[in-house]
Amino acid sequence: MARTTQFFEQGWSHGETLGARFNAIQCREAAMRTTEQMSITLPNKMAEFVRDKVARDDYASDSEVRRNAPRVRRERDRAVEIWLRDQVVPVAQALCDNPGRALSADQLRAELKKHRTRRG
Repeated sequence: MARTTQFFEQGWSHGETLGARFNAIQCREAAMRTTEQMSITLPNKMAEFVRDKVARDDYASDSEVRRNAPRVRRERDRAVEIWLRDQVVPVAQALCDNPGRALSADQLRAELKKHRTRRG
């Protein structure tokens, strides 16, 4: 009975259990975090790549390599989105608007051959 009184004095509601109170604290702490711990499994070749990056002093630790990977992927995805939006979609729309601008397969091959010849 003294234990129940102690819980109410600490602001616990009637019927609240220690487990429920602990879970509420965990949830509040999780909401305040800016990071989340994750565990990953890599194929042997990727793990070797990570170790090599650290060994060559490209990164301070294997954790740093793994943290950087999503960042690099996000930047790459963003670059692809910009390329699609700014270059591919306008060209596709121009071809839809004026299909006569399109090259045939033979015309394209000839243009590519001229381009390669000019580049040497």
